[in-house]
Amino acid sequence: MDYKYYKDELSKIPSEAAIKLLTDPLLSSSLLDKRKMAEERFTVEQADVKDCKQEFKQTLSLRKKLLNKIPLESWNLSYFHIFDRQFPIAAQAKVALSTDCWGNKICDTTKLNAEIKCLHICIFPFKEKTAVLVISKMDDNVEETINCLKSISDDEAAKALIALIMNGSRDFYFDQKTPQEIFNNAYLRALAGNEDESLCYISSDHPIEDEVAKEIVQESALQSTPLLLADYQRIPDYVIGK
Repeated sequence: MDYKYYKDELSKIPSEAAIKLLTDPLLSSSLLDKRKMAEERFTVEQADVKDCKQEFKQTLSLRKKLLNKIPLESWNLSYFHIFDRQFPIAAQAKVALSTDCWGNKICDTTKLNAEIKCLHICIFPFKEKTAVLVISKMDDNVEETINCLKSISDDEAAKALIALIMNGSRDFYFDQKTPQEIFNNAYLRALAGNEDESLCYISSDHPIEDEVAKEIVQESALQSTPLLLADYQRIPDYVIGK
C-alpha cells in the first residue's frame, strides 16, 4: 500500500525535464525538491517490497521443510523465559546489532555492504504472565550476546532486551494504562528517540554530500548507542511488570 501510494504521488509531479521548462524559478525549485523527496521515498518503498518478497519466499521454503518434517538449522531459540507477571510493554522486532548492552562489537554498520547480524526479540504479555524470547540465525555468530543474556538474572535479561528493542526498532507498544511518568522517563526517551523521523535541510554554498551526511549520522549513533545500552538497568522496574 505504501509502495502504491508513493508511486501514485510521484506520477502526479511533472518530470524533471518538464519542470526545467517552467519560467517561474521559485515554482521550478519547489517542484524539483518535491520530486526529489518523492523519488527518495519511493526508492525506500521499493527496497522494502523487495525485502518482503525475499522474506516471504524464505518463509515458504521453511514451511515446506516443516511440512516434510525436515529439521531446520537456520534458526535457533537462543533465550526463553516466562515471567509470572504481565509486562506493560509488548514487542516483536528484528534488531540489527552493531553493539550490545555489554560492549560486544557485533558488526560494523558504517560499512555499506556489512553483513548485518540480528536478534529477533519477542515480548508477549498475557494475562498475569509474559513470555520473552530471542530467536537468532545459527550463522550470525551472536554467541557473546546470548552468553551474556544467560549469565544474568531473568529480570536483567528482560531489561537488556527491552533496551535493545527500544533502541533498534519502533515495533513496541505500551499499555494505555501506563503512567505518564514512564513516557517522560529521560532514559527511555533517549533509547527510543524523541522523534520517529527527522528531516534536515541544509542550505549552503557548499552543501554536504549525501554520503558524508550519512557517515556523520552513523558515527553519531555509534558513539551514543553503546553508552545508552550499557545503562540498561536504568529501565524502570515498572516496564518489566514489577
